[in-house]
Amino acid sequence: MGDSTRLLTRMTAQGDSRDVFRKLGSFTWLAIATLMMEVLNIIKLGHGEFTAPFPRRIVIAWSVAGALFVTVLAAWQVAIWVRAYRAKASPTIAAKKAT
Repeated sequence: MGDSTRLLTRMTAQGDSRDVFRKLGSFTWLAIATLMMEVLNIIKLGHGEFTAPFPRRIVIAWSVAGALFVTVLAAWQVAIWVRAYRAKASPTIAAKKAT
């Protein structure tokens, strides 16, 4: 049995699967940073690569997708901050919700 299988089995048996998703957040931001660097490299080094202008519907579709992506990430981050603020402000309420 591989190490990852053992880890998943142990976490499932213990019922502590929430920690995986907390750790996933840092890797998500790393992936976003990597994607941004790749896009910047393409913009910098791809000058003159595409001579024909992009179709308008493609530009609009990618703009909407990008705006939606940024909005979802911002809302997610605000939700995390609000949850952390509420937990700091009243530890008894946070303890009641956890049970």
